[in-house]
Amino acid sequence: MNSIMVGDSVGWTSSIGWKNGIVKKIVLSKNANLELVPWIDIEYEIAHGAKNTCRICATESNLKAMRVELLN
Repeated sequence: MNSIMVGDSVGWTSSIGWKNGIVKKIVLSKNANLELVPWIDIEYEIAHGAKNTCRICATESNLKAMRVELLN
């Protein structure tokens, strides 16, 4: 999944089911173990045109577990 870039359309599984959105930002930040890891901020529609943003840890194991897919 190293090919995810800002502006890409992605899909993933969440606790509320399948979601899709647009990658708005990619940052390096520390995780709970104080390791520097990549994170992706994704903007997605929630209802009636309203939008929300989520941040997903973009380590290879997490992207695989959340079934993150590049859609475009």
